[in-house]
Amino acid sequence: MGQSMIKNFEVLRVVTEADGNIGVNFSAFQGNVNDEKYDGIEEMISYISLPPESDIDAEIFKLIKDDWT
Repeated sequence: MGQSMIKNFEVLRVVTEADGNIGVNFSAFQGNVNDEKYDGIEEMISYISLPPESDIDAEIFKLIKDDWT
């Protein structure tokens, strides 16, 4: 992901799991718009396990783009 990209998520913690994968706690947020009027922010806090060579930002973005929009 490019450095100039605005991200709608934040990596909270990264750990090395016993099997060598990386575990990532993150929060993601999106604004709610109903009838063209702003109606607050929805937040998701989650954990994912990734292979050690993964691009953490790209994997989180893919997850929330596909599963949380």
